[in-house]
Amino acid sequence: MFAPLHAMRSRPTPAPDETFQEWNEIRQLSPEACLLRSVCVLQPVESYDSMAAYARSLFPDVYRAVAGSASPEILEACVERALRARTLRQTEDYFANVTAVLESLVDPLTMQYQTRL
Repeated sequence: MFAPLHAMRSRPTPAPDETFQEWNEIRQLSPEACLLRSVCVLQPVESYDSMAAYARSLFPDVYRAVAGSASPEILEACVERALRARTLRQTEDYFANVTAVLESLVDPLTMQYQTRL
């Protein structure tokens, strides 16, 4: 039911001690419109004292990249910014994939949503 997360060098994924769940539903409302419902939940199993501790534990590549270039005074802010940038990239990739799925449901000749795949 749930697709496993695979680590990629450019898109680090959380370590196994975090739960990830995703639900997607596409419902055709009319020949010209459909409704997409999508929910993604990423829930840490543990609590962390700081964003740096969170990143060090679950996203070590992100933490190492930031820790190597940030001074201790601004490490927390830099880690938070790097995680936000990572989340933005992940969200953009996710919606690009959703767009590709939706476009695959449209018949290019009639511009109508296909009811049978």
